[in-house]
Amino acid sequence: MQQIKSEVDFSSYKPFSELNYDTSLATDPSKSDDLIRFVRTYYNEDSDQPGSKYQEMITSAIKVSNLEAIEILWQGIYYHDRDNPDFETDVYTAAEFGNLPTVQHTLYAYKNYNTLNGVEDLDEFKLKNLTSKNPNPDVSEFILKWLTMV
Repeated sequence: MQQIKSEVDFSSYKPFSELNYDTSLATDPSKSDDLIRFVRTYYNEDSDQPGSKYQEMITSAIKVSNLEAIEILWQGIYYHDRDNPDFETDVYTAAEFGNLPTVQHTLYAYKNYNTLNGVEDLDEFKLKNLTSKNPNPDVSEFILKWLTMV
């Protein structure tokens, strides 16, 4: 399975002066440093931020198959919240929209990354249904094979 992981040193990045949900930070690979600064800003805010907005950033990264951005956002959750990402939602998103490396990476994370709260079981029917909507036929083929092995 696809795996890319490099540890992000969030402490060496200064946050932005104000929080802005610019999804291009998650979709443009050249903006990785600014994405890290976004994560710092998100968690630096005094008020409670809605987690759904942060999840939208992850979803945006998955839809364009920006694996580095997915990792930065996931690691931001671990680093700042001491919580784990919503891996099962991310697998479903990748199954519907991602390319094969993105699907493989989210499945790898779902199965292998350390979690603090555990993960929910994937719904096989939902996974097959979402995969059938994916325009990449190799994704559907991979998921069907993967499901027979689990």
